[in-house]
Amino acid sequence: MALADLLKRPDPATLRRRLAADLMAASERLELARKGYGEAEADLQEGVAAPAVAAKAEAELVAAKREVDRLTAALRTIDDRAQVSQVAADREALAEAWDKAVAATDARKAAAAKLAKTIEAFATDYQALIVATEAITKSLPETAPDHTAARLFIREIEMAVRMEMFRHDIPWAIKWAWGKADLPDFLAPFDGAGLVVRRWKDRAMARK
Repeated sequence: MALADLLKRPDPATLRRRLAADLMAASERLELARKGYGEAEADLQEGVAAPAVAAKAEAELVAAKREVDRLTAALRTIDDRAQVSQVAADREALAEAWDKAVAATDARKAAAAKLAKTIEAFATDYQALIVATEAITKSLPETAPDHTAARLFIREIEMAVRMEMFRHDIPWAIKWAWGKADLPDFLAPFDGAGLVVRRWKDRAMARK
């Protein structure tokens, strides 16, 4: 079939509407043919009509029935095809939904694997921070003025870490009733503590 012919063909919904309208009209003609045939048979029995009239009425009735049957079959074919198409479309949609679910599961697995490595690295870095803090505590001379100024309390470091996690959209890390802008800078206190220790050193050595 040529492309032009295909383009002229109506879509299934339009074709069904046309066939349904044709079937309604054919059914009305069938009722008229039945009535006409009945009247012709009665007239033939009463001898007021010729056999040819009754035969013509019967032929019209047969043709009307045939047309109704043809249109009914055509509508049934369209409905069957539509049902098959719908089943295929539903199956395709179901398969697409499952494919998305499987892909999302795979993506989550990959994200979890990446996070596991991140947590491992985080644990290593956090322990390094604690070890370095403990090393400062152990190495400070007894004459050091104030360990608090050097930010040497583990609990304080843990709180700073939690705040930094909150800053990076991990809400369960800490209960924080204010906005991110109110969070203290994570690195600044460590820089400040380093300056304090260096100042203590300079003052201590200046006395020697």
